[in-house]
Amino acid sequence: MVATGSEPDKICANCGRPGAGLGAVRRVYVAVDDDGGVTASETVANPEWWCPSCLSLYPHEPVGADPGDDSGPGHPPQGAESS
Repeated sequence: MVATGSEPDKICANCGRPGAGLGAVRRVYVAVDDDGGVTASETVANPEWWCPSCLSLYPHEPVGADPGDDSGPGHPPQGAESS
């Protein structure tokens, strides 16, 4: 789902929940080692709308964020390599 449309038409692209409060993000896939350490990450180019619950639980990059900034919410821990 692309980040377009009016607020009432949006649903969470991650869980399917409809409603207000959705945020535009780019999904981040994270690879971890056997000890749970992040070994790599990949950010999807197309933006999606996510609900507040998914925003709090899953790695993502807010649309409009600096891709090199690993300090914001939703980013994998610093030191993760992008692939």
